[in-house]
Amino acid sequence: MANRKTTELDRLRAQTWVRNLFLVAGVRGRKNLEEKLYERAGLQRFEASNRLDRYYRGKHSVQIPRRPGGRGDWVEYGELAYPGSAAWFDTPVWYLLEPGPFYAQEVLECVRLLPPQYLEIMLNIDIPGPSAGLVLQDLWEDRIYELASRPSVWSLGALACALRRAEFAGQAAVFRFAVIGILWTLDQLIASEPELLQEPLVRFRQLAADYFATLLVPLSGTYRIGISARDFERFSDSVNKFLLREAEIEMETWNLVNG
Repeated sequence: MANRKTTELDRLRAQTWVRNLFLVAGVRGRKNLEEKLYERAGLQRFEASNRLDRYYRGKHSVQIPRRPGGRGDWVEYGELAYPGSAAWFDTPVWYLLEPGPFYAQEVLECVRLLPPQYLEIMLNIDIPGPSAGLVLQDLWEDRIYELASRPSVWSLGALACALRRAEFAGQAAVFRFAVIGILWTLDQLIASEPELLQEPLVRFRQLAADYFATLLVPLSGTYRIGISARDFERFSDSVNKFLLREAEIEMETWNLVNG
């Protein structure tokens, strides 16, 4: 993708990441966090800055190359100090909600950023060769419910990958379900995450909804996505049904194994 100016989405990405880092580190004060990162990351000297404060307030973005998986120095320091803390920066949802177009290779690179449980759903791991279009699994409605069934920073990323996969594959229904799934997952996270994260997530949810309202459904000509409260209710019901079926299958498997 071509370079572009910093957007509010970029600043929200940095803000959400650094606020989560504060929660993980369990410290108060931006300077205290900087000191902690230098100490735990094994860096020899501490140079105070106001960079983390600007991230925290949503005034600055992390300057990185426009590619899946890019990180800045402070994100690297945070990950060294607190492994796993970069999840809110690394999740491909930020990259994939930029204006497109997106291509199969980009989506494949984003999928490969996800934890293993999502790779099993989204990749044809037995297909050799360089074609990203073949390696990426065809996704259907039930797979969207599966991806959304355990709301997390990574399920958001997986649903964004599914959205773009459906877009270039021309799967209009799956595309729409992925849009609903992303917004529904954000609603679940806003309700469950600590207060410090809720503010940027609420803003992110609004930006995502505004962006989705501008998208055309694949192969539809000029048809835009219309989503109602009833759509979210149906989606939630479908996720619950998926979880119920999953529990029933696990119980049947347990009974077979244990007699």
